[in-house]
Amino acid sequence: MNLLKKIPGIAPLINAGTSYAENNEERKGVVIVNCLSLSTAALVFIIGFIFEYLLKSNLILIPVILEFLAFSSLVYFNHIGKLKQVRVAIYVLQCICATYFGMILGPVIEIQLLIVFLIMAAYLITDSPRIRRLYLGVSIAMLILTEINFYYNIIPYIHLSTNASFLFRWLAMTGILTLILQVINFYDLKNKSYQRQLEKSDQSKSIFVKQISHEIRTPLNGIFGIAQLLKEDIAQHPEHEQLSAYVNDLIEACYDARLIVNNVLDLAEIEKGKMHNLHATAFELEPLLNRIVNVHKYVAASREVTIAVEIDPELPAVIMGDEVKLKQMLNNLLSNAIKFTERKTTIQVKATRQQQKWLLSVQDNGKGISEEKLEKIFEPFVKTEDQEIESTGLGLYITHQLAELLKGSISVKSSRKNGTVFILSLPLLAGTLPKAKPPVSNVDLHGLKALVIEDNPMSQKILVKLLEGMGANTTAAQDGLEGLTVAQDFLPDIIFVDANMPVMNGDETIVALRKDPRFLNTLIIAVTADGFNDDGQTMIRAGANELIPKPIAFVEVRALLRKHLASYPVIEH
Repeated sequence: MNLLKKIPGIAPLINAGTSYAENNEERKGVVIVNCLSLSTAALVFIIGFIFEYLLKSNLILIPVILEFLAFSSLVYFNHIGKLKQVRVAIYVLQCICATYFGMILGPVIEIQLLIVFLIMAAYLITDSPRIRRLYLGVSIAMLILTEINFYYNIIPYIHLSTNASFLFRWLAMTGILTLILQVINFYDLKNKSYQRQLEKSDQSKSIFVKQISHEIRTPLNGIFGIAQLLKEDIAQHPEHEQLSAYVNDLIEACYDARLIVNNVLDLAEIEKGKMHNLHATAFELEPLLNRIVNVHKYVAASREVTIAVEIDPELPAVIMGDEVKLKQMLNNLLSNAIKFTERKTTIQVKATRQQQKWLLSVQDNGKGISEEKLEKIFEPFVKTEDQEIESTGLGLYITHQLAELLKGSISVKSSRKNGTVFILSLPLLAGTLPKAKPPVSNVDLHGLKALVIEDNPMSQKILVKLLEGMGANTTAAQDGLEGLTVAQDFLPDIIFVDANMPVMNGDETIVALRKDPRFLNTLIIAVTADGFNDDGQTMIRAGANELIPKPIAFVEVRALLRKHLASYPVIEH
């Protein structure tokens, strides 16, 4: 096609009929048919008239003229909008001409090469599996007919001298190979086009996931922050102790909501061929399962559903594993079970030992899953047909991927009578709990100044409240540019900088702060609502000392402040 485009005045012929195409793919198909038609017509004209010049036979001249006119006319029929008819006609003409010249020229024509070209062309000009099978059958039938004719000499072929036969054979091979190379070039162009589309789609998806993550994490940070402030207020006012259990469950639910957001991020990582590293720790199984179940009991109660936990006494009390990923998998399974179980029923959560593995099963009492759905239940975006039940179709896919990452597996059994049970099978390794660390006491920031640069009012208020609670003289700014102005007058010892802000972004703000000698050694903590590691690393490269993801856990803030303040100088005010 590239060679054809270089011919002056050929472009209108190549693009004839593209205005009738309904989409970009059909437009490309029209261009391919036009190029093949023009190429075939040109080769027929050149090679055919060389044959005619040497043989002086109407058996060559008349068919060559007809073939040239037929292939040339296909461009005209595309031009008048007969796109579907032309796609069929080009293949039929190729077959008729191949059969005719294969019979009258016999061994001179490399019919096998021509068949290869026809099969390749068939897969190029149509996407319909049925039509492709039809074209393949026609090509094979054509090969059989020409071979039968050659063997039985039903239609006598033209006998040529050795020299003429040699010349004609190489001319025919050159023409057929030219067409094959053109088809290969089209396949290459289509593959590159698909690759570009995939890359563009992947880039768009990454941007979408990043934005969604940011938009969800920011309000979640507000809920999580207020819950932690409530917990600290309750600790200082014993008369509100009865609220403590509710606040603890709210905090646990915030952690789980963050895990749900991570499902989407995990999907992006999986499709890129990446998965998070494992973080194996020792944990107590029974308290962990009870904490997870307690969070889901509130949602289950709205449907009058109860959740029962049963743990095999033969299981070790403490096991080794990735606690975060185990929580993510069980959250997904319980969330599904609550959605699909019948009202006023009980969901069974069981942990049992099976030799060197342990099994975690979640069984509902729903209507079961059809055999058709079971076959693809662990594929992404497989959702129920029940329009009243909301689902992303990602939970089971993520759970399956995480189970494999943990060197385990997940299986499913379902029936209309007994509902559905999902069974996680994971390696069993007994563990020992480390010595309990003393609780992190409140960090004393009296005598220090803190600046919060954050555009979200709720997130800003929560951080200011936290820092003031630790004794810091705290002020805030709405964006990076305002933050620079405030910092120059306020001279803070600690600066929290949000990653995404209007006017001036977080990384730009940090770079500008570090250029000021007064803030060269100031403790700067970046805060981000983006879920990808690359975004956080951008802030670190800009000059941040630490990175905290939203929703912010107060215990993490205190730990970072305790870690750094001993080694960072306080600005003389």
